[in-house]
Amino acid sequence: MPLRHIELAGSPATIGECFGEQFRDDIHNLAESRTDHLVAFIQGYDPGRSLSKRYLQRVVTDVLEAHQDYDQAIWDEFDGIARAAGLSHVELLIANGLTDLRDYLLFDNQALRQRCPGYMGECSAFLAPPALTNGAPVVGQTWDMNSDAGEFIVVVHRKPDNGPETIGLTTAGCLSLIGMNSDGVSVGNTNLVPTDARPGINYLFTITKALRCPTAESAAAAIESTPRLSGHNYYAADPTAVINLETTACQTKRTDVTDRVFVHTNHYLDPDLTQLEFSEQNLEGSRFRYSQLSANVADAPTPFTMATGWEQLSDNTREAGAVCNEDVDGTYAAFCTVATVVQSPAQRTLWICAGGARLGEREVFSF
Repeated sequence: MPLRHIELAGSPATIGECFGEQFRDDIHNLAESRTDHLVAFIQGYDPGRSLSKRYLQRVVTDVLEAHQDYDQAIWDEFDGIARAAGLSHVELLIANGLTDLRDYLLFDNQALRQRCPGYMGECSAFLAPPALTNGAPVVGQTWDMNSDAGEFIVVVHRKPDNGPETIGLTTAGCLSLIGMNSDGVSVGNTNLVPTDARPGINYLFTITKALRCPTAESAAAAIESTPRLSGHNYYAADPTAVINLETTACQTKRTDVTDRVFVHTNHYLDPDLTQLEFSEQNLEGSRFRYSQLSANVADAPTPFTMATGWEQLSDNTREAGAVCNEDVDGTYAAFCTVATVVQSPAQRTLWICAGGARLGEREVFSF
């Protein structure tokens, strides 16, 4: 399936308005889909809980002010998208922040009734440092989500009046999910589920701010200093440095990637942060993918290139899960690989495809 892509320019508000106008129907459908997924997910863990639309709106309203106060330019774009698409801020925030809002709602009620058999995230990422890439770091990941998310994928090239240009994968009406700026700073993430969710900033706002930074170091600092709504694993890379950040809502573990290809999936690696991990989720798939991808990259030839990284993300070996998870029909779980991204900050180049890297139609984007 070919990727849709769009170029937006001007002030943050103008960029948002153009995005909202051109994808209005998709944005409405995405917001509705993610609301449905949010309700179904929470009720999977807490089947006796009532989650009316009014209740969801009230809960999401509780975190709206933090987003409005976080960064004026980001809010202006978000507000422009909402106005042009004809959605409330609350509805658009659900579309932008599904996984963080799942955590916030899940731990808002302490009486969880059962262990849900489904997986809470399926992304797999690698980070290859300068020492193994002839001085040109390579980072990449799958983005795994409910299969219907694939209907809304779009690559957005933003050209703001102030600040660096960005090229990134996202969904209709959403801020940056995985991408690079024109200074050669790449940012991405895999999902994690800590138990310390709080009113704060969702991960797309966080990534969008990091992509306005001139270096991986300043991008990592922006992520660390953000009062986060919940936890994710973030990575930031530039032409000379690669940094990984495991986060909960309140804590961070930083790893400077220097001498090995670093792999992350959807469970905490740091023993201290593991103490805050939601113990009732199914992590078998994450652990299998971590083991499989770690073994693959350890055996990969050097220098590690974009092509090498693409090959690693093409592995569809299936046990508890698969790195390249082509399960679009939901035979094994609710998630599948809906997009794949490999980035070279030094070359200012991204390879992106819809679906998994094994069968996906790769497209090249660059500055």
